[in-house]
Amino acid sequence: MSKLLDNILKYKLTLLTICLLIIILPYIYMSFFTHPIADDFTYSLKGKAYGILEVLKYEYLHWNGRYSSNLFVILNPIVFNSLIGYKLVPVFSIIFTIFSLYFFLSSITAIFNKIEKLNYSLFITLLYIYQMPVISEGIYWFTGFVTYHLGNILFLFLVSLIFRYLKNQFIFNKYSHAFIIISLLFIITGLNEVIMLNLLFLCTLTLFITYRNKQANRNFFILLFIFTLIFSSFVYFAPGNSTRESLFSNNHNLVSSLINSTIQTFRFIFEWISSLPLIIMSVFYYFINRQLSDKEVIFKNSFYLKPSYSIIIIFIVVFICIFPAYWATGILGQQRSVNVAYFLFIIFWFINLTVFFNYFKAQSVGFNELRAEIKIFAVLIMLISFAITKNGLSLISDIAYNKQIQYNNIMNKRFQTLSNFDKNNTDTIYFEQIPNPSKTIFILDITDDSECWMNKGYNAYFEIENKIVAR
Repeated sequence: MSKLLDNILKYKLTLLTICLLIIILPYIYMSFFTHPIADDFTYSLKGKAYGILEVLKYEYLHWNGRYSSNLFVILNPIVFNSLIGYKLVPVFSIIFTIFSLYFFLSSITAIFNKIEKLNYSLFITLLYIYQMPVISEGIYWFTGFVTYHLGNILFLFLVSLIFRYLKNQFIFNKYSHAFIIISLLFIITGLNEVIMLNLLFLCTLTLFITYRNKQANRNFFILLFIFTLIFSSFVYFAPGNSTRESLFSNNHNLVSSLINSTIQTFRFIFEWISSLPLIIMSVFYYFINRQLSDKEVIFKNSFYLKPSYSIIIIFIVVFICIFPAYWATGILGQQRSVNVAYFLFIIFWFINLTVFFNYFKAQSVGFNELRAEIKIFAVLIMLISFAITKNGLSLISDIAYNKQIQYNNIMNKRFQTLSNFDKNNTDTIYFEQIPNPSKTIFILDITDDSECWMNKGYNAYFEIENKIVAR
Protein backbone atom coordinates (compact mmCIF):
# COMPACT_ATOMS: atom_id res chain seq x y z
CA MET A 1 0.00 0.00 0.00
CA SER A 2 2.80 2.36 0.88
CA LYS A 3 4.55 1.55 -2.41
CA LEU A 4 1.37 2.42 -4.33
CA LEU A 5 1.12 5.67 -2.41
CA ASP A 6 4.76 6.45 -3.22
CA ASN A 7 4.13 5.89 -6.94
CA ILE A 8 1.04 8.07 -6.87
CA LEU A 9 2.95 10.86 -5.16
CA LYS A 10 5.83 10.50 -7.62
CA TYR A 11 3.61 10.93 -10.67
CA LYS A 12 0.80 12.84 -8.96
CA LEU A 13 0.69 15.82 -11.33
CA THR A 14 0.72 13.70 -14.48
CA LEU A 15 -1.91 11.33 -13.11
CA LEU A 16 -4.04 14.27 -12.08
CA THR A 17 -3.82 15.79 -15.56
CA ILE A 18 -4.93 12.50 -17.12
CA CYS A 19 -7.87 12.19 -14.72
CA LEU A 20 -9.01 15.77 -15.34
CA LEU A 21 -8.79 15.32 -19.11
CA ILE A 22 -10.78 12.07 -18.91
CA ILE A 23 -13.56 13.92 -17.08
CA ILE A 24 -13.57 16.88 -19.47
CA LEU A 25 -13.36 14.93 -22.74
CA PRO A 26 -17.03 13.78 -22.67
CA TYR A 27 -18.07 17.44 -22.63
CA ILE A 28 -16.04 17.93 -25.80
CA TYR A 29 -17.50 14.73 -27.26
CA MET A 30 -21.04 16.10 -26.81
CA SER A 31 -20.17 19.08 -29.01
CA PHE A 32 -20.38 16.93 -32.13
CA PHE A 33 -24.10 16.30 -31.58
CA THR A 34 -25.17 19.94 -31.35
CA HIS A 35 -27.47 21.57 -33.89
CA PRO A 36 -28.58 25.13 -34.59
CA ILE A 37 -31.98 26.19 -33.29
CA ALA A 38 -34.08 29.27 -32.54
CA ASP A 39 -31.99 32.49 -32.66
CA ASP A 40 -29.29 30.74 -34.67
CA PHE A 41 -31.62 30.71 -37.67
CA THR A 42 -33.11 34.17 -37.28
CA TYR A 43 -29.73 35.87 -36.94
CA SER A 44 -27.95 33.79 -39.55
CA LEU A 45 -30.69 34.64 -42.04
CA LYS A 46 -29.94 38.31 -41.51
CA GLY A 47 -26.28 37.55 -42.09
CA LYS A 48 -27.08 35.81 -45.37
CA ALA A 49 -29.66 38.28 -46.70
CA TYR A 50 -28.23 41.66 -45.73
CA GLY A 51 -24.90 43.40 -45.40
CA ILE A 52 -23.16 43.20 -42.04
CA LEU A 53 -23.20 46.95 -41.44
CA GLU A 54 -26.86 47.16 -42.39
CA VAL A 55 -27.79 44.43 -39.89
CA LEU A 56 -25.67 45.95 -37.12
CA LYS A 57 -27.32 49.32 -37.64
CA TYR A 58 -30.80 47.83 -37.61
CA GLU A 59 -30.17 45.78 -34.45
CA TYR A 60 -28.71 48.80 -32.67
CA LEU A 61 -31.67 50.99 -33.57
CA HIS A 62 -34.44 48.42 -33.16
CA TRP A 63 -33.40 45.64 -30.77
CA ASN A 64 -30.36 46.10 -28.47
CA GLY A 65 -27.01 47.82 -28.03
CA ARG A 66 -24.89 44.66 -28.04
CA TYR A 67 -22.71 45.82 -30.89
CA SER A 68 -20.13 43.01 -30.45
CA SER A 69 -22.38 39.98 -29.97
CA ASN A 70 -24.69 41.24 -32.74
CA LEU A 71 -21.73 40.97 -35.09
CA PHE A 72 -20.81 37.48 -33.90
CA VAL A 73 -24.35 36.05 -34.07
CA ILE A 74 -24.77 37.06 -37.70
CA LEU A 75 -21.47 35.31 -38.49
CA ASN A 76 -22.86 31.98 -37.33
CA PRO A 77 -21.14 29.09 -39.19
CA ILE A 78 -24.50 28.04 -40.66
CA VAL A 79 -24.48 31.33 -42.60
CA PHE A 80 -21.73 29.64 -44.60
CA ASN A 81 -23.66 26.34 -44.61
CA SER A 82 -21.10 24.80 -42.27
CA LEU A 83 -22.79 22.48 -39.80
CA ILE A 84 -19.44 21.02 -38.78
CA GLY A 85 -18.24 24.55 -38.06
CA TYR A 86 -21.23 24.99 -35.78
CA LYS A 87 -20.35 21.78 -33.92
CA LEU A 88 -16.73 22.85 -33.50
CA VAL A 89 -17.66 26.07 -31.68
CA PRO A 90 -18.40 24.28 -28.35
CA VAL A 91 -15.04 22.51 -28.67
CA PHE A 92 -13.46 25.93 -29.07
CA SER A 93 -15.41 27.27 -26.08
CA ILE A 94 -14.11 24.55 -23.72
CA ILE A 95 -10.51 24.57 -24.97
CA PHE A 96 -10.26 28.35 -24.86
CA THR A 97 -11.74 28.44 -21.38
CA ILE A 98 -8.84 26.24 -20.28
CA PHE A 99 -6.33 28.30 -22.25
CA SER A 100 -7.64 31.63 -20.90
CA LEU A 101 -7.28 30.33 -17.35
CA TYR A 102 -3.76 29.09 -18.11
CA PHE A 103 -2.83 32.48 -19.53
CA PHE A 104 -4.42 34.18 -16.52
CA LEU A 105 -2.40 32.10 -14.06
CA SER A 106 0.78 32.71 -16.07
CA SER A 107 0.12 36.45 -15.94
CA ILE A 108 -0.55 36.85 -12.23
CA THR A 109 2.32 34.71 -10.93
CA ALA A 110 5.46 32.83 -11.91
CA ILE A 111 5.47 30.38 -8.99
CA PHE A 112 3.65 27.58 -10.82
CA ASN A 113 5.26 25.28 -13.37
CA LYS A 114 3.49 24.40 -16.62
CA ILE A 115 1.79 21.21 -15.47
CA GLU A 116 0.59 22.89 -12.26
CA LYS A 117 -0.94 25.72 -14.27
CA LEU A 118 -2.58 23.22 -16.62
CA ASN A 119 -4.06 21.27 -13.71
CA TYR A 120 -5.36 24.39 -11.98
CA SER A 121 -6.87 25.53 -15.28
CA LEU A 122 -8.58 22.18 -15.77
CA PHE A 123 -9.84 22.20 -12.19
CA ILE A 124 -11.40 25.65 -12.51
CA THR A 125 -12.88 24.82 -15.92
CA LEU A 126 -14.52 21.73 -14.48
CA LEU A 127 -15.67 23.66 -11.43
CA TYR A 128 -17.40 26.02 -13.84
CA ILE A 129 -18.95 23.67 -16.37
CA TYR A 130 -20.05 20.99 -13.89
CA GLN A 131 -22.18 23.55 -12.00
CA MET A 132 -23.18 26.02 -14.70
CA PRO A 133 -26.86 26.97 -14.18
CA VAL A 134 -27.62 26.21 -17.85
CA ILE A 135 -24.74 24.48 -19.62
CA SER A 136 -26.60 23.88 -22.89
CA GLU A 137 -27.08 27.60 -23.53
CA GLY A 138 -23.66 28.59 -22.21
CA ILE A 139 -21.38 26.13 -24.00
CA TYR A 140 -23.28 24.27 -26.72
CA TRP A 141 -25.54 26.91 -28.26
CA PHE A 142 -23.68 29.22 -30.63
CA THR A 143 -25.84 32.29 -29.98
CA GLY A 144 -25.65 31.81 -26.21
CA PHE A 145 -21.90 31.22 -26.30
CA VAL A 146 -20.91 34.28 -28.33
CA THR A 147 -23.24 36.52 -26.33
CA TYR A 148 -22.29 35.37 -22.84
CA HIS A 149 -19.52 32.84 -22.25
CA LEU A 150 -17.21 34.37 -24.85
CA GLY A 151 -17.24 37.45 -22.61
CA ASN A 152 -15.97 35.34 -19.70
CA ILE A 153 -13.06 34.07 -21.76
CA LEU A 154 -12.15 37.51 -23.08
CA PHE A 155 -12.51 38.99 -19.59
CA LEU A 156 -9.75 36.66 -18.36
CA PHE A 157 -7.51 37.72 -21.24
CA LEU A 158 -8.26 41.35 -20.43
CA VAL A 159 -7.34 40.98 -16.75
CA SER A 160 -4.23 38.99 -17.72
CA LEU A 161 -3.04 41.72 -20.07
CA ILE A 162 -3.65 44.35 -17.40
CA PHE A 163 -1.49 42.37 -14.95
CA ARG A 164 1.22 42.10 -17.59
CA TYR A 165 1.00 45.84 -18.27
CA LEU A 166 1.52 46.56 -14.57
CA LYS A 167 4.54 44.23 -14.59
CA ASN A 168 5.96 45.90 -17.72
CA GLN A 169 5.59 42.66 -19.69
CA PHE A 170 4.40 44.37 -22.87
CA ILE A 171 3.28 42.97 -26.19
CA PHE A 172 5.67 44.82 -28.54
CA ASN A 173 5.68 48.01 -26.43
CA LYS A 174 3.73 49.91 -23.81
CA TYR A 175 1.43 51.69 -26.27
CA SER A 176 0.58 48.68 -28.43
CA HIS A 177 -0.15 46.73 -25.25
CA ALA A 178 -2.50 49.46 -23.99
CA PHE A 179 -4.20 49.55 -27.41
CA ILE A 180 -4.86 45.79 -27.26
CA ILE A 181 -6.33 46.16 -23.76
CA ILE A 182 -8.65 48.97 -24.85
CA SER A 183 -9.68 47.01 -27.95
CA LEU A 184 -10.55 44.00 -25.78
CA LEU A 185 -12.45 46.29 -23.45
CA PHE A 186 -14.45 47.57 -26.42
CA ILE A 187 -15.32 44.06 -27.61
CA ILE A 188 -16.26 42.72 -24.16
CA THR A 189 -18.43 45.70 -23.25
CA GLY A 190 -20.50 45.20 -26.39
CA LEU A 191 -21.26 41.53 -25.77
CA ASN A 192 -24.00 41.81 -23.13
CA GLU A 193 -25.32 44.11 -20.44
CA VAL A 194 -24.20 42.12 -17.39
CA ILE A 195 -20.53 41.97 -18.40
CA MET A 196 -20.76 45.66 -19.32
CA LEU A 197 -22.08 46.61 -15.88
CA ASN A 198 -19.51 44.44 -14.12
CA LEU A 199 -16.68 45.98 -16.12
CA LEU A 200 -17.92 49.42 -15.18
CA PHE A 201 -18.17 48.45 -11.51
CA LEU A 202 -14.75 46.76 -11.44
CA CYS A 203 -13.03 49.64 -13.25
CA THR A 204 -14.55 52.07 -10.76
CA LEU A 205 -13.50 49.86 -7.84
CA THR A 206 -9.96 49.45 -9.17
CA LEU A 207 -9.63 53.17 -9.75
CA PHE A 208 -10.74 53.84 -6.16
CA ILE A 209 -8.28 51.27 -4.78
CA THR A 210 -5.34 52.62 -6.76
CA TYR A 211 -6.02 56.18 -5.61
CA ARG A 212 -6.60 55.22 -2.01
CA ASN A 213 -3.31 53.29 -1.95
CA LYS A 214 -1.43 55.81 -4.11
CA GLN A 215 -0.44 53.27 -6.73
CA ALA A 216 1.96 54.28 -9.49
CA ASN A 217 -0.36 53.37 -12.38
CA ARG A 218 -3.30 55.56 -11.41
CA ASN A 219 -3.39 57.31 -14.80
CA PHE A 220 -3.66 53.98 -16.59
CA PHE A 221 -6.73 53.05 -14.57
CA ILE A 222 -8.26 56.47 -15.21
CA LEU A 223 -7.87 55.73 -18.92
CA LEU A 224 -9.52 52.33 -18.53
CA PHE A 225 -12.40 53.83 -16.59
CA ILE A 226 -13.00 56.55 -19.20
CA PHE A 227 -13.03 54.08 -22.08
CA THR A 228 -15.27 51.67 -20.17
CA LEU A 229 -17.71 54.51 -19.51
CA ILE A 230 -17.72 55.51 -23.18
CA PHE A 231 -18.20 51.94 -24.44
CA SER A 232 -20.92 51.31 -21.84
CA SER A 233 -22.75 54.40 -23.07
CA PHE A 234 -22.89 52.87 -26.55
CA VAL A 235 -24.73 49.88 -25.10
CA TYR A 236 -26.94 51.65 -22.55
CA PHE A 237 -28.18 54.44 -24.80
CA ALA A 238 -28.87 52.25 -27.85
CA PRO A 239 -32.34 53.17 -29.23
CA GLY A 240 -33.16 49.50 -29.71
CA ASN A 241 -33.18 48.83 -25.96
CA SER A 242 -36.48 50.63 -25.47
CA THR A 243 -38.04 48.75 -28.39
CA ARG A 244 -37.06 45.40 -26.94
CA GLU A 245 -38.16 46.27 -23.40
CA SER A 246 -41.55 47.45 -24.67
CA LEU A 247 -42.40 43.78 -25.34
CA PHE A 248 -42.57 43.18 -21.58
CA SER A 249 -45.41 44.69 -19.54
CA ASN A 250 -44.18 44.10 -15.98
CA ASN A 251 -40.73 45.67 -16.24
CA HIS A 252 -38.99 48.72 -14.74
CA ASN A 253 -40.40 47.97 -11.30
CA LEU A 254 -37.51 49.09 -9.11
CA VAL A 255 -38.68 47.71 -5.76
CA SER A 256 -39.66 44.32 -7.20
CA SER A 257 -36.43 44.11 -9.22
CA LEU A 258 -34.28 44.90 -6.17
CA ILE A 259 -36.07 42.41 -3.93
CA ASN A 260 -36.12 39.56 -6.44
CA SER A 261 -32.53 40.15 -7.51
CA THR A 262 -31.36 40.14 -3.89
CA ILE A 263 -33.22 36.91 -3.14
CA GLN A 264 -31.79 35.23 -6.24
CA THR A 265 -28.30 36.50 -5.42
CA PHE A 266 -28.40 34.86 -1.98
CA ARG A 267 -29.96 31.73 -3.46
CA PHE A 268 -27.31 31.19 -6.11
CA ILE A 269 -24.36 32.08 -3.88
CA PHE A 270 -25.55 29.64 -1.21
CA GLU A 271 -25.93 26.94 -3.86
CA TRP A 272 -22.44 27.56 -5.23
CA ILE A 273 -20.59 27.72 -1.93
CA SER A 274 -22.22 24.47 -0.79
CA SER A 275 -20.57 22.69 -3.71
CA LEU A 276 -18.28 19.94 -2.39
CA PRO A 277 -15.55 20.49 -5.04
CA LEU A 278 -15.48 24.21 -4.26
CA ILE A 279 -15.18 23.49 -0.52
CA ILE A 280 -12.29 21.09 -1.11
CA MET A 281 -10.57 23.46 -3.54
CA SER A 282 -10.95 26.24 -0.99
CA VAL A 283 -9.10 24.14 1.61
CA PHE A 284 -6.30 23.45 -0.87
CA TYR A 285 -6.20 27.12 -1.79
CA TYR A 286 -5.24 27.97 1.79
CA PHE A 287 -1.82 26.43 1.15
CA ILE A 288 -1.56 27.78 -2.39
CA ASN A 289 -2.31 31.26 -1.09
CA ARG A 290 0.59 31.01 1.37
CA GLN A 291 2.94 30.60 -1.60
CA LEU A 292 1.29 33.39 -3.56
CA SER A 293 1.31 35.79 -0.63
CA ASP A 294 5.02 35.16 -0.08
CA LYS A 295 5.93 35.88 -3.71
CA GLU A 296 3.32 38.23 -5.20
CA VAL A 297 2.75 41.73 -3.83
CA ILE A 298 -0.93 41.95 -4.75
CA PHE A 299 -1.68 38.69 -2.89
CA LYS A 300 0.47 39.73 0.05
CA ASN A 301 -1.58 42.92 0.28
CA SER A 302 -4.86 40.98 -0.01
CA PHE A 303 -5.76 42.85 -3.21
CA TYR A 304 -5.90 45.96 -0.99
CA LEU A 305 -9.25 44.80 0.39
CA LYS A 306 -10.63 44.32 3.88
CA PRO A 307 -12.63 41.14 4.61
CA SER A 308 -15.93 42.97 4.84
CA TYR A 309 -15.33 44.71 1.51
CA SER A 310 -14.37 41.51 -0.30
CA ILE A 311 -17.61 39.81 0.80
CA ILE A 312 -19.68 42.76 -0.36
CA ILE A 313 -17.92 42.76 -3.74
CA ILE A 314 -18.92 39.11 -4.38
CA PHE A 315 -22.55 39.93 -3.71
CA ILE A 316 -22.44 43.03 -5.90
CA VAL A 317 -20.88 41.14 -8.83
CA VAL A 318 -23.55 38.41 -8.72
CA PHE A 319 -26.34 40.94 -8.12
CA ILE A 320 -25.25 42.95 -11.18
CA CYS A 321 -25.67 39.84 -13.34
CA ILE A 322 -29.18 39.15 -12.09
CA PHE A 323 -30.73 42.61 -11.75
CA PRO A 324 -30.86 43.63 -15.46
CA ALA A 325 -33.18 40.72 -16.35
CA TYR A 326 -35.68 41.66 -13.65
CA TRP A 327 -35.45 45.35 -14.52
CA ALA A 328 -35.87 44.88 -18.27
CA THR A 329 -38.39 42.01 -18.33
CA GLY A 330 -39.83 41.62 -14.83
CA ILE A 331 -38.61 37.99 -14.61
CA LEU A 332 -35.29 36.17 -14.45
CA GLY A 333 -36.35 33.95 -17.36
CA GLN A 334 -33.39 32.34 -19.07
CA GLN A 335 -30.32 31.94 -16.88
CA ARG A 336 -27.58 32.62 -19.41
CA SER A 337 -26.68 35.75 -17.47
CA VAL A 338 -26.42 33.64 -14.29
CA ASN A 339 -23.73 31.61 -16.07
CA VAL A 340 -21.71 34.83 -16.21
CA ALA A 341 -22.46 35.45 -12.53
CA TYR A 342 -21.13 32.03 -11.61
CA PHE A 343 -17.95 32.44 -13.65
CA LEU A 344 -17.18 35.79 -12.01
CA PHE A 345 -18.16 34.37 -8.62
CA ILE A 346 -15.45 31.70 -8.92
CA ILE A 347 -12.78 34.32 -9.58
CA PHE A 348 -13.88 36.60 -6.76
CA TRP A 349 -14.41 33.69 -4.39
CA PHE A 350 -10.69 32.93 -4.48
CA ILE A 351 -9.85 36.62 -4.14
CA ASN A 352 -12.12 36.62 -1.10
CA LEU A 353 -10.29 33.60 0.30
CA THR A 354 -6.95 35.37 -0.09
CA VAL A 355 -8.29 38.32 1.89
CA PHE A 356 -9.59 36.11 4.70
CA PHE A 357 -6.64 33.73 4.81
CA ASN A 358 -4.24 36.65 5.07
CA TYR A 359 -6.41 38.20 7.76
CA PHE A 360 -6.32 35.02 9.86
CA LYS A 361 -2.59 34.72 9.27
CA ALA A 362 -2.18 38.22 10.66
CA GLN A 363 -4.18 37.08 13.69
CA SER A 364 -1.71 34.18 14.13
CA VAL A 365 -4.30 31.60 13.16
CA GLY A 366 -2.95 28.93 10.81
CA PHE A 367 -3.09 25.29 9.80
CA ASN A 368 -0.46 22.65 9.24
CA GLU A 369 0.19 21.04 5.87
CA LEU A 370 -2.27 18.28 4.98
CA ARG A 371 -1.05 14.70 5.01
CA ALA A 372 -0.52 13.04 1.61
CA GLU A 373 -3.28 10.47 2.22
CA ILE A 374 -5.78 13.23 3.00
CA LYS A 375 -4.81 15.14 -0.15
CA ILE A 376 -5.27 12.09 -2.37
CA PHE A 377 -8.62 11.23 -0.79
CA ALA A 378 -9.84 14.83 -1.14
CA VAL A 379 -8.80 14.99 -4.80
CA LEU A 380 -10.58 11.69 -5.51
CA ILE A 381 -13.77 13.01 -3.88
CA MET A 382 -13.49 16.14 -5.98
CA LEU A 383 -12.98 14.22 -9.22
CA ILE A 384 -15.89 11.89 -8.45
CA SER A 385 -18.11 14.89 -7.69
CA PHE A 386 -17.19 16.48 -11.02
CA ALA A 387 -18.02 13.24 -12.83
CA ILE A 388 -21.28 12.11 -11.20
CA THR A 389 -23.05 15.17 -9.77
CA LYS A 390 -24.92 18.13 -11.30
CA ASN A 391 -24.00 18.64 -14.97
CA GLY A 392 -21.64 15.67 -14.74
CA LEU A 393 -24.55 13.42 -13.79
CA SER A 394 -26.66 14.79 -16.65
CA LEU A 395 -23.77 14.17 -19.03
CA ILE A 396 -23.39 10.54 -17.91
CA SER A 397 -27.13 9.99 -18.17
CA ASP A 398 -27.26 11.46 -21.68
CA ILE A 399 -24.43 9.27 -22.91
CA ALA A 400 -25.69 6.14 -21.14
CA TYR A 401 -29.11 6.43 -22.78
CA ASN A 402 -27.74 7.66 -26.14
CA LYS A 403 -29.82 10.84 -25.88
CA GLN A 404 -27.26 12.83 -27.86
CA ILE A 405 -27.35 10.26 -30.69
CA GLN A 406 -31.16 10.26 -30.80
CA TYR A 407 -31.17 14.05 -30.86
CA ASN A 408 -28.55 14.15 -33.60
CA ASN A 409 -30.45 11.64 -35.76
CA ILE A 410 -33.73 13.56 -35.45
CA MET A 411 -32.11 16.89 -36.23
CA ASN A 412 -30.15 15.48 -39.19
CA LYS A 413 -33.39 14.09 -40.59
CA ARG A 414 -35.02 17.50 -40.26
CA PHE A 415 -32.18 19.20 -42.08
CA GLN A 416 -32.25 16.65 -44.89
CA THR A 417 -36.01 17.00 -45.25
CA LEU A 418 -35.93 20.79 -45.35
CA SER A 419 -32.85 20.98 -47.57
CA ASN A 420 -34.43 18.69 -50.18
CA PHE A 421 -38.02 19.84 -49.81
CA ASP A 422 -40.03 20.52 -52.95
CA LYS A 423 -41.12 24.14 -52.53
CA ASN A 424 -44.10 23.56 -54.80
CA ASN A 425 -45.55 21.15 -52.26
CA THR A 426 -48.44 22.79 -50.38
CA ASP A 427 -48.64 20.31 -47.52
CA THR A 428 -47.74 21.14 -43.94
CA ILE A 429 -44.37 19.76 -42.89
CA TYR A 430 -44.62 17.68 -39.73
CA PHE A 431 -41.65 16.83 -37.53
CA GLU A 432 -41.27 14.62 -34.52
CA GLN A 433 -40.76 16.52 -31.27
CA ILE A 434 -37.56 15.72 -29.44
CA PRO A 435 -38.44 12.87 -27.04
CA ASN A 436 -36.69 12.91 -23.65
CA PRO A 437 -34.07 15.42 -24.83
CA SER A 438 -30.47 15.62 -23.67
CA LYS A 439 -30.09 17.91 -20.66
CA THR A 440 -26.54 18.74 -21.73
CA ILE A 441 -27.01 20.00 -25.29
CA PHE A 442 -30.75 20.52 -25.84
CA ILE A 443 -31.80 24.17 -26.04
CA LEU A 444 -35.30 24.69 -27.46
CA ASP A 445 -37.50 23.01 -30.02
CA ILE A 446 -40.15 24.01 -32.48
CA THR A 447 -43.77 23.71 -31.33
CA ASP A 448 -47.17 22.61 -32.64
CA ASP A 449 -47.85 26.25 -33.56
CA SER A 450 -46.62 26.97 -37.09
CA GLU A 451 -46.62 30.71 -36.26
CA CYS A 452 -44.19 30.29 -33.37
CA TRP A 453 -41.03 32.32 -34.00
CA MET A 454 -38.87 29.20 -33.65
CA ASN A 455 -40.87 27.42 -36.34
CA LYS A 456 -40.66 30.53 -38.50
CA GLY A 457 -36.89 30.42 -38.11
CA TYR A 458 -36.83 27.19 -40.12
CA ASN A 459 -39.11 28.78 -42.74
CA ALA A 460 -36.84 31.76 -43.13
CA TYR A 461 -33.53 29.90 -43.16
CA PHE A 462 -34.60 27.20 -45.63
CA GLU A 463 -36.74 29.65 -47.67
CA ILE A 464 -39.87 27.48 -47.32
CA GLU A 465 -43.36 28.96 -47.06
CA ASN A 466 -45.09 25.73 -45.99
CA LYS A 467 -46.24 25.47 -42.40
CA ILE A 468 -43.74 23.69 -40.17
CA VAL A 469 -45.16 21.91 -37.12
CA ALA A 470 -43.84 19.59 -34.42
CA ARG A 471 -46.17 16.90 -33.15
